[in-house]
Amino acid sequence: MRLAIISDIHGNLIALEAALADIQANSPDQIIFLGDLADRGPQPHEVIQCVQSLNCPAVMGNTDDLLIHPPSAIELNKQAKVPFWGVVQWCRAQLTDTDLAFMHSFQPALTISLDNGQALLCYHGSPRSNMDRIWASTPDDDLKVMLENPTARVMVGGHTHLPFLRRLHDKIILNPGSIGLAFTPTPDGRELNNNRAEYLILTVERGRVSVEFRQLVYPLDQYFQAVQNSGMPHQDWWLPLWQEE
Repeated sequence: MRLAIISDIHGNLIALEAALADIQANSPDQIIFLGDLADRGPQPHEVIQCVQSLNCPAVMGNTDDLLIHPPSAIELNKQAKVPFWGVVQWCRAQLTDTDLAFMHSFQPALTISLDNGQALLCYHGSPRSNMDRIWASTPDDDLKVMLENPTARVMVGGHTHLPFLRRLHDKIILNPGSIGLAFTPTPDGRELNNNRAEYLILTVERGRVSVEFRQLVYPLDQYFQAVQNSGMPHQDWWLPLWQEE
């Protein structure tokens, strides 16, 4: 079995199309989406339509939940001048009832059967919460609590926008990185966005597991143009957070 695992698209159709072209060339048996589909990008509706057409299993991310169950209109209007909340409000206004119904179908976690009785556990932050953050450096004891002692041999989640592979005893813990908002940590502790679309390919054959991390550079000028054409608010806050890879 060969699986392409994608996560954290965040309304970036330019990055998604670059990743999907590479995925198609790798011919997986299935695509799995780990959440955070539309928020914070210039093409939320178009990205939802694209992912819906993939007919793939999907996990509920924290920003998917935020778009489905936003703060009250009064509260959003109060916070609209804050860049993050102004963008959330704009993104939600671009969505149709069909878009919201599609995101509402996402699951808190998914278990995918592999072979030889093995299983893959898929989540966004962790199986217990889509707000949990699992890092390559998370202590084992903390990780055990967040993973709730699952029986799956392989576990994969997103949310942190940083790819990794680590072991927890006999288990493999993965993060594919982010399709639409890949992070570059800086020495001063900031997280800048870059123009890499990241995902992973998981292959399981006769009990053997192999992982390939994929990174595609997409044209940042096209993404900037999409932002500028979208009418998305707070562009003077958003665009300086990007750097070209």
